[in-house]
Amino acid sequence: MKVLPPYWETERLFIQDSSLAEADSLQEVFHACGGIESWDPTFRPELEEGFINLIARSQSGELGIQTVFKMQTLYLKENREIIGYFHLHHGLPKPKTVFISMFIISPTYQRQSYGQETVRGIITQLQNLGGFEKVWLNVHLKNWPALRFWIRAGFTSIVEFRGDPVNGDDSHALLILEKAL
Repeated sequence: MKVLPPYWETERLFIQDSSLAEADSLQEVFHACGGIESWDPTFRPELEEGFINLIARSQSGELGIQTVFKMQTLYLKENREIIGYFHLHHGLPKPKTVFISMFIISPTYQRQSYGQETVRGIITQLQNLGGFEKVWLNVHLKNWPALRFWIRAGFTSIVEFRGDPVNGDDSHALLILEKAL
């Protein structure tokens, strides 16, 4: 299966496969976003071991027979600082679909278009690979900033709704969104 290259660039960033040496830095970026846990329960505190396991899984290139998991780190070109990362599942949930299961930009670097630049780069890389038709992701409904971000990025088709049927302080629901390649 074709997958994102281990290293690629956008105008201001370089993106590469995550390495075990980055685990501490990736954990710091993740925890910097921890204030949104009440909107999105995936942002609960995570131990370094969790990051090491994700990176090791990505480095193995295996997830299943028809899918490949990839975790990549975002660096600023100007100073080589880590500003974020993302997870991609090639071939999940369908053979010609890619699923973005996590996308993080450090709060320090949000609202500077690094996220949109990265998403455009991911889309371009997938189009260049060929063989993929759609990109899916999920967004928790209470995470308004993420909803606005992904809709601006062109993820405007709703594939599915999952979660609690009634809104409340402890309820959670999400949309699976799609963008055609």
